[in-house]
Amino acid sequence: MADSILTTADLTRLGINTENAERICLIAQNIVDSESMLTGWREICNSLITPDVDFLAHQLIHNTIFGAWDHSLGPRPTWVPSEDEIEKSNVFSLTTDRSFSNFQKRTVSEPDWFWGEMLLRLKIQINNSAPITNTSAHPEANVWLPRAELNIASSCF
Repeated sequence: MADSILTTADLTRLGINTENAERICLIAQNIVDSESMLTGWREICNSLITPDVDFLAHQLIHNTIFGAWDHSLGPRPTWVPSEDEIEKSNVFSLTTDRSFSNFQKRTVSEPDWFWGEMLLRLKIQINNSAPITNTSAHPEANVWLPRAELNIASSCF
């Protein structure tokens, strides 16, 4: 399903060792749907290419793996976290039903809850108990942390 043909020679010229280049090409040849794109890219990033490999190699592999990406699913991902990484994330700890979509809706409908939680988690101390947002105006004209006073030193220590 990959749009372009990726060769071992292309990848070795870009600094990837032959064994890894061959495995990457095999993964690219077995792309059949969006799920195989995601699992293939995760395997490539986790074990076959490293940050020291030339960016052009990363870009070539990414473009090959996601060449036929269905854009109705959103933009092509550059990072595909594992279930374990998702479960250890800060966002996951704030979700109640494992739904990022519902979490995002809650952050919009309850900004005081979300930003209050962020202030606590980041240990940012403000010197009064003013509301986090003033939503009396149009939603696009919210005032964030009205009357708040930040002592950066107390937040750092």
